[in-house]
Amino acid sequence: MRRPPIAAAGPAGAGQFSPGIRARLAAVLAAAMAADKAPGAIAGVWQNGRSWTAARGTGDLATGAPMSLADHFRMASNTKAVVATAVLRLVDQGRVGLTDPVSDYVAGVPGGRHITITELLQHTSGLADYDTDAFQAAVFAHPTRRWATGTLLALGYARSPLFPPGTAWSYSNTGYLLLGEVIQKVTGQPLATALRQLISVPLGLRATSFPATPRLPAPHPHGYVTETAGAGLTDITTLSPTIAGAAGAMVSTLADLHTLATAIGDGALLTPATQRLRLRTVPIRGAPSYVGYGLGLIVLNDFYGHDGEIPGFISAILSSPAHHATIVVMLNNSTAGGDAALTLAAQLAKILVPSEPWGNGATG
Repeated sequence: MRRPPIAAAGPAGAGQFSPGIRARLAAVLAAAMAADKAPGAIAGVWQNGRSWTAARGTGDLATGAPMSLADHFRMASNTKAVVATAVLRLVDQGRVGLTDPVSDYVAGVPGGRHITITELLQHTSGLADYDTDAFQAAVFAHPTRRWATGTLLALGYARSPLFPPGTAWSYSNTGYLLLGEVIQKVTGQPLATALRQLISVPLGLRATSFPATPRLPAPHPHGYVTETAGAGLTDITTLSPTIAGAAGAMVSTLADLHTLATAIGDGALLTPATQRLRLRTVPIRGAPSYVGYGLGLIVLNDFYGHDGEIPGFISAILSSPAHHATIVVMLNNSTAGGDAALTLAAQLAKILVPSEPWGNGATG
C-alpha cells in the first residue's frame, strides 16, 4: 500500500509537540492502521497550544488518492454525543425534563411510561437494539436503501426488552432514534435543522451535517469493510445514512470534530449543573474500571468523548478539560469496530497523560 508522508499542520500560531512525542504519536497511528488493516487514517492531537495532525495512507484504493486533513467522513455514533448535547440544551431551556417518561413525547414505545429521558441517554432503558446481524445483512445487500425511522424503531420494538428500565446497561441505537424523535417533537423542526441550530451554529461547525442522501460531500475518502472472514475490502462509501439516523448519521471533518469534542468535554453549550449530571456514569459491561457511560458520552479517566462505527468508517473523539487535551481519530476500514478507534484515541491520550490510571483492557 502506498503511504504518502504525514501532512502535519495545526491551528494558526499553534506550537508543536517535541520530536519524541510526535514520533510516538505517529508510531501508534501506524500500528493501529496495520492492526485494523485500514487503508487510511486521519488523526489530531491538541494540548496546551500544541498540535499534531496526520493524514496518512490511502483514501481511495482504486485511484491511490491519499487521505487529506480536509476530508469529510461518517462520524457514526459520535452523532450520539451531538444528539445528547442537543437534548441537554433543551433540558437547560426547560423544554425537556431528564426524569420525564419518553411517552410524554413519543407514542407507541413499549413500556414508554417507565423509560425516562436519562435512561435513553445513558443506554439503561432496556430497549433492544434494532441493529442486529439480520439488519446488517440487509444493509450490505442494499446499501443505498432509504430506511424510515419508524421502520427501524419497529425492528427494535419487535425484540423483547433486555431488562427493566434503569437496572442495567446495554447499548441501544433504538434509544437514540427515540431521542431524535424527542428533539423533533419539542422543537417542531426536522432533526437536521434542530441539530444545526442547537449545536452547529453556536460552535461554528461549517463542515458538519446530518445528511439524507448516500453520497459524502467532497473531499472525502472511500470507506471499506471486510464482509466475510478472509475476503478482501469492499468499498461501501455510498451508503444511506438513514440506516443510523439520530444514532449515527452525521458527517464531519477533523477540524470540526476538534471543536465539537472540546466543547463536549468543557460543557461549553450547557450549564455547569447539567454538565455535572452528564458526567455521572454507569459501568459499561466488559469495559475496564476506568471506563463509564454518562449522558451521551464515554468517560475514560479524565477524558470525555465517544466512538463510532458505520460501514466504511470508525472514529473516536476524546477531550480532557483537566489536561487541556483533545484527540480525534478516523480509520476508513470499519471491520475492526468502533472499539478499535477508541483504543487508538486512548493510546494517544496515554502518551499525553501517562499519569492517568489507564490499567489494562480494551481501551487501555
